Amino acid sequence: MLVEARRYRLAALAFCRNSGSVGQLARATISSRANVQKFLDGRFGFVTAGRASQIERLLSERERAWVQEAPRFNVSVGHVPTELLAPVITESFAKYGRTATATMVGTVERQLYAMTQERTGVSFRLADLIVTKLAGPGWWLETAERRRWYFNSSAVFGKTPPAYVQAKSARRRELIAA
Repeated sequence: MLVEARRYRLAALAFCRNSGSVGQLARATISSRANVQKFLDGRFGFVTAGRASQIERLLSERERAWVQEAPRFNVSVGHVPTELLAPVITESFAKYGRTATATMVGTVERQLYAMTQERTGVSFRLADLIVTKLAGPGWWLETAERRRWYFNSSAVFGKTPPAYVQAKSARRRELIAA
């Protein structure tokens, strides 16, 4: 689950200005001070649900109610909601047919159909491929909602840094091999 970061950032800024500090926010969110500072500077478009609840614990009841009104999306980090892509896919289905659309995109029909009916999110890489082939790359920049996902789909406060994941995976492989 991803939450739009704007309200949480404003609440965190107010917390730091009024009674708290970046250090307290870092401890509460179990993040580095540098990462918290990036969050406060507005470099993240989204917050993970876990980080959102950690920030909420620092706030008063009134502030908590306000930040909880932020838009929430049932997708993983690095994914785009399929409801954003569904109109492009269904329009292409109507115009060219399912088989031709799947061939243009380079995927199977079932996967495209699932994006319009069953799935809640799809990786940004696949979403960008679909949009580029069916609507053109300029499609991402036409509305504010699309631009948000284009520029911020992987800018998430609370995601595990790739270097950490790689180090854990390497250590896990070493333990298994031993």
